[in-house]
Amino acid sequence: MGGISIDTLSGVASDRFPGSAALILRAARAARTTVEAILAPGPRSAERCPHCGARRGSP
Repeated sequence: MGGISIDTLSGVASDRFPGSAALILRAARAARTTVEAILAPGPRSAERCPHCGARRGSP
């Protein structure tokens, strides 16, 4: 994912490794989202677009 290894993402997600600003920026670019969206608390639905709220797969 955008030059970020699965092991790195897993380690950051499980608090085994510290994250960095560069890592967050790369993850945001790879996911085509914003840093704010990545850092925002709360669950996200994979069924909806994080930008417009449209259901995935809808025209």
